[in-house]
Amino acid sequence: MSRRGKLVRPGLLLVLLCLTGGIVLAQSTPAIVRWHIGGGGGTAIGGTASISGALGQAVAGLSSGGNITLQAGFWTGRRQAKIYLPLVLRDYISYFEGPCEQEDNDRSSQANGPLYSGRYYCGYPNDWYDWFYVYLRTTGRITVSVTNYTGAGGQLLLFSQLGELLKRDYQGANDYDLYLEHTVSTGGIYYITVYTERNFNTTPYTLRVTYP
Repeated sequence: MSRRGKLVRPGLLLVLLCLTGGIVLAQSTPAIVRWHIGGGGGTAIGGTASISGALGQAVAGLSSGGNITLQAGFWTGRRQAKIYLPLVLRDYISYFEGPCEQEDNDRSSQANGPLYSGRYYCGYPNDWYDWFYVYLRTTGRITVSVTNYTGAGGQLLLFSQLGELLKRDYQGANDYDLYLEHTVSTGGIYYITVYTERNFNTTPYTLRVTYP
C-alpha cells in the first residue's frame, strides 16, 4: 500500500485498523464477545522485540501446558458468544471495607454495611448509636460480639429489616464485652446497633459478626 509513492509503515497500518474497529464497536450494541485482542499466550513479536507469555498470563491466542488450555475471558473451543455485564454482576455485593465505622451512622438509614462475615471492625463509643448491617443470602445463625467496650450503659441489639427487635444483650458491671446470637428464618438485611448511654470516649471497640 502506498501514498504519494511512500510506503505506509506496518505500525501505522495497525493503528488505523484498531481505530476503525473502535468506531464499528462504538456504533453497535455493547457486548463482550469471544473474539478479542490482548496480550498473548506463546510469543508476541514486533520489530526487534519478542515477548513470551507464561501459561494463563497472556490473552491473544491460546496458552497451553500439559492437558490444560487457557484462553483469557472465555472457554476455549466454544462457539462465539456474548456475555452481558448485568448477568455477570447480578449477585455482586459491595461490602463495607472498614476497618472502622464511618460517621454519621446514628440511625438505620445510615448504617455501615453490609459487613463481611468473620471480619473484625472497630467503632467508637463516642455517641449514643452506632448502626451496622449484614446481608444474608439464606437462613442461619447470626452471632455478634463486641470486645474492649469502654462505654457505660451499653447494649448490643439485633433488628430485622422491618425494625423488629430480635435479640439484645446488656452490659454488666465491670463488663467490657457484649455478645448475642440469633437464628433467622429468612435471608435479607439485619441491623446491628451498639448503644452507649454514657461515659462517651474514643477508645475503639472491636465488632465481629458471623453468619452463613
